[in-house]
Amino acid sequence: HTHTRTAIMDSVVSADVENSAVRPGDVSGGDSSEYIHRDMTKAQLSAASAAFRLAAGDDGTINKEDIETLVSQLLQDTMHQTLLHELVASTAPRSQRVSLNQFLDIVNECLPMTTAWGSLSTKLRGHVGFDSIGEQIHQKMVRRGFEFNIMVLGQSGLGKSTLVNSLFLGDVSRTSCMPDGPKPPPLQTVEVQTVSHVVEENGIRLKLNITDTPGFGDLVDNTDCWQPAVDHILYQYQLRMEAEAAVQRDPHAADTRIHCLLYFIEPTGHGLRELDIIVMRRLQNIVNIIPVIGKSDTLTPEERDAFKIRVQDDLCRNAIKCYPQPRADLDETEEERNAMLRSAMPFAVVGCNFERVDADGRVIRGRKTRVGLVNLENPKHCDFALLRNMLIRSNMQDLKESTDCILYERYRRHQLRPDIEDDPLAVSEITKEMQETYMEVRYSMMRPNKATAREDLPPARDSDEHDQGSDSSNDDGDSDGDYDDQREQRMAGEQGEYLTVAHDEGSHAYSDQGEDVDQEYDDYDDDDDGAIIV
Repeated sequence: HTHTRTAIMDSVVSADVENSAVRPGDVSGGDSSEYIHRDMTKAQLSAASAAFRLAAGDDGTINKEDIETLVSQLLQDTMHQTLLHELVASTAPRSQRVSLNQFLDIVNECLPMTTAWGSLSTKLRGHVGFDSIGEQIHQKMVRRGFEFNIMVLGQSGLGKSTLVNSLFLGDVSRTSCMPDGPKPPPLQTVEVQTVSHVVEENGIRLKLNITDTPGFGDLVDNTDCWQPAVDHILYQYQLRMEAEAAVQRDPHAADTRIHCLLYFIEPTGHGLRELDIIVMRRLQNIVNIIPVIGKSDTLTPEERDAFKIRVQDDLCRNAIKCYPQPRADLDETEEERNAMLRSAMPFAVVGCNFERVDADGRVIRGRKTRVGLVNLENPKHCDFALLRNMLIRSNMQDLKESTDCILYERYRRHQLRPDIEDDPLAVSEITKEMQETYMEVRYSMMRPNKATAREDLPPARDSDEHDQGSDSSNDDGDSDGDYDDQREQRMAGEQGEYLTVAHDEGSHAYSDQGEDVDQEYDDYDDDDDGAIIV
């Protein structure tokens, strides 16, 4: 019989492998009695053999390409595709067909890799009680508490402190913890400063460490201004590695590794600067980078959306990896959520720590201006709610696992075997093929219902374009005209949900409440230049 992947999956699902009369010694393609002495039980051998017989052809073998689908369906688990592919290749290196004994070898090797055994699971005759292990772990972890470490990186005046305070509804930022009095003079070098808090919500304690980098990008010469942040991240990895290698290890040692880096992008409307590209490319292999556009309400909705597209294109052209990245160990629901988050990056955010009453009498958190309110929870105004939900409510544990299992492991392998593991700080050369691949992924992600042809993609820019000292914000070519035309049309008199107020530094977009309100402004940061002159 000729079986496709769909036919294999349907046959395995419909097979009554539990009641199968197939015995280990009755299978074709070789004697399988040797498996009785291995890790698989007689019932597991019978179930696996029955699934193989249903999917096999007349010659009693299965195509190599269909083995991975059959194993995943038999175990009801999506195995790590790279490991499974290598396992299948090593089991039958010289043939494109897999026999029963080879298939049993593959299944036997896959069982220790997962706890989802599907049809090979052993059924119990009654209730045992180990289903309470989740509650046991929950009680133990709640009693111990949790940790989460965030680093904010960006120029002064982009709303870093206000955004952090808005995320956690408290004065947790570095500037909020400074003593009252005159402001300190501007820093001449980049410093790394960390403040720690213990916050509690519904009985759950969280030790929150906020790391700030005052002075980053504020100097005339910003050469190596990212180095203090890199050194701090690697130093935390080194401390962890030394703690693991100690003779007497502390099982409850504090985790000081940076789990997430919020990289603030200036809302210029043009794209990433040369400094942004260099910094993110150097940090992408040692920390989870989440790009955000600070003070996004300084852009009109059209300018904001166009700016996000330009930043996304710059990230793809320069092969910059941002969190979350696709992973084989995620289920379908998690991958769909992460794909949605990737399509929304960079997050256009607005920070505010004051409650207001809108025109409908609702109490909201937002910035009050002469023309209306900027509502933090309104997705039409900004992506604050999306960023908060990802960072705190849905992906906090995944950020910690990604740091521990991927980023830290990469650093650890390089320290132990630098001859076989590349340096995480090494900046690889960007090829044309890499740029086109990233752009195809980016456009298919943004337009899932439209087939993307290679000729429809914008031309990839050379990777050495930024090395020549040119700023990406000034190298947009003719594409600037489209965005300028949109802005001119918007400011020519188009009325809608947003109003545009022009001033010397750009434009500000706020929701129109249709009423006159008192002139009042909220400072984003303690180091703001002051109110906006309208």
